[in-house]
Amino acid sequence: MFKVVVAHSDDPDSQDAITEILQQCNRDLGGIKPQAGILFAAIDFEHELILQGLKQVLGEEVPIVGGTAGDQFRFENTYQFFGDRVLNDSLPILTFSGDILLSYGIACGWHPIGRKSIVTKAKDTVLYEIDGKPAVEYYQKYLGDRPPSAENPLAVYEGDSDRYYMRVPNTHDPQVGSINFLGDIPEQSVVQLTDISRDEVIAASEISFNQALKTYPGNEPEAVLLFSCCCRRWLLGTRAKEEYQLVKKAFPQEIPICGFYTYGEFAPLQPNSPTYYHQETFVTLLIGSQ
Repeated sequence: MFKVVVAHSDDPDSQDAITEILQQCNRDLGGIKPQAGILFAAIDFEHELILQGLKQVLGEEVPIVGGTAGDQFRFENTYQFFGDRVLNDSLPILTFSGDILLSYGIACGWHPIGRKSIVTKAKDTVLYEIDGKPAVEYYQKYLGDRPPSAENPLAVYEGDSDRYYMRVPNTHDPQVGSINFLGDIPEQSVVQLTDISRDEVIAASEISFNQALKTYPGNEPEAVLLFSCCCRRWLLGTRAKEEYQLVKKAFPQEIPICGFYTYGEFAPLQPNSPTYYHQETFVTLLIGSQ
């Protein structure tokens, strides 16, 4: 049986927070010894202290995997947990194997506007030209004097399909006409400007988990992981909680649900296809056993 429990604490003291979490997990596991854990922690906790506490209680043989969602838009540094260490600029990976069932769904809620265009000059995260003209000029054609912002990301299409992933503009250079994005945009890729409807952005969480439910290979999942971009949280403001509320209503009360706001999401655009790096996207992962 695949047993999953979720615990959380909002105690500002790191030692008290980890003590509370471990007590909740031990209680809900009913004496069963865990084999792995995923830890999410905000940027301002004392991460070394949290890991020392986990290691003392769980022992050396239990892997501890997790990481912070970001650094509260400081764009200075982030931390990742790996075993008994706190790292930065790293990528810890937790691999599941055995009789595990899973499915996933993705959605964003932004809708493309205008016509599709071609990226004619770009380097890494800097977009210089679209259709042979400065990238800033492309944005001005649709937005006027409004600077590029997270409200109007670019949809980057996968080849000739209608599927796309999102790229969020960060800063721009009005002199050069370039825009720096929070992710790479390949040259010759097909792009389209998008517009925001907050109702549709919230509804995307429901679309995401409905996709996952539709393709789930078992009767009912035993755990739900949610990954939502921090830009969605910022743009939705007080309505951000509605994302989770839609998911929570769709599943029985006893199924544990957890997740975090990310600086970007990883998922294929459809089943059995390559994984892409997404932004401003809501990803649902369902996990269970046969």
